[in-house]
Amino acid sequence: MERLGSGGAGRPRGPAATVPTLALGAAGGALAFAVDFPLAWMLGALFACLVASLAGAPLVSPGWLRPPMAMLLGLALGASFTPETLDRVAGWWPSLALMIPYLVAVALLGRAYFRIVGGYDRPTAFYAAIPGGLSEMLLLSQAAGADIRRVALAHAGRILATVTLVPLGFALAFGEPPTPPASAAPHGLGAPTHHLLALVVAGVIAWRVAERLRLPVAPLLGGLLVSVPAHVVGWTDAVVPPPLLAVAQIVIGSVAGCRFLGTPPSVVVRIAAESLGFVALSLGVATAAAALLAFGGIGDFPAIVLAYAPGGMTELGLLALVLGIDAAFVATHQLARLAVVIAFATIAGGGRRRGADASTPNPSDDAGEKRP
Repeated sequence: MERLGSGGAGRPRGPAATVPTLALGAAGGALAFAVDFPLAWMLGALFACLVASLAGAPLVSPGWLRPPMAMLLGLALGASFTPETLDRVAGWWPSLALMIPYLVAVALLGRAYFRIVGGYDRPTAFYAAIPGGLSEMLLLSQAAGADIRRVALAHAGRILATVTLVPLGFALAFGEPPTPPASAAPHGLGAPTHHLLALVVAGVIAWRVAERLRLPVAPLLGGLLVSVPAHVVGWTDAVVPPPLLAVAQIVIGSVAGCRFLGTPPSVVVRIAAESLGFVALSLGVATAAAALLAFGGIGDFPAIVLAYAPGGMTELGLLALVLGIDAAFVATHQLARLAVVIAFATIAGGGRRRGADASTPNPSDDAGEKRP
């Protein structure tokens, strides 16, 4: 039986140890940018680090940089909220309301998918299928007696598959990134530097407060909580400069590419295949919902697809900014998605601990390759 790796146990730690990984991610991003690959800096870094980690390269994940980059991304997303955005928010209620049945459908279909295709036990299949925050799903799945390593791998594969398929799909469908409404385009590159510095300081404080309150995606949420009101009321029009967004893409892509460090390639291939199937299923449902809403004049088709896509909020927010999709719309819906899935998982999974299969392996056991 293959054993799941420890994710790089025994390798050098600390910020300095992540420099080679970041250099590799930057090189992968530069290569992808040179060949005009969709979402070049992020996907280039992701695939460079993923291939190197599967080849056994001694990479160390730069996870310590992901929270500050997520906070910067929150500031960038917040700049998409302008005074005009408030006039559009009232028209978003149909897509926000439809998100509840959409997420329930995806969770139920995904649970059946992982039970049949992956052979997961009931609680593991349930939490692997819910497109919510990784840390929240791991806490809930552990309390329900699920195999948390399978849940973690399934969610890592889901995020990787989503951030790969969505930009490639848009590139094939549209030939170039969709153009957002004029009111959704961030302005303010010429704003005074001290405006951006003030936003950064306030964003860090809000991030720490959100952490103390145990709120999900605290760094991203901290940036949003500062940037949204500052831009909506017109206190500033400062935005995060594109070079900083490119750095954020490299960091987030490198971290995503290192998620399978220490995992046997055969396990990664299997998880990738299962995740691609689940993401294709989820995106099919999201595309149908987007077509329905767009046909009714509710919203822009690409924005709804991205708002409903089963990826991580940080990655999808970055996709919206880089692909030129209505970032305010996507961020609002992704926040709503996160709140709904956490509430749904907590309520629907509350009684699953007693009903968990007796054969469910303990997360500390070598359960990664066991079939229940």
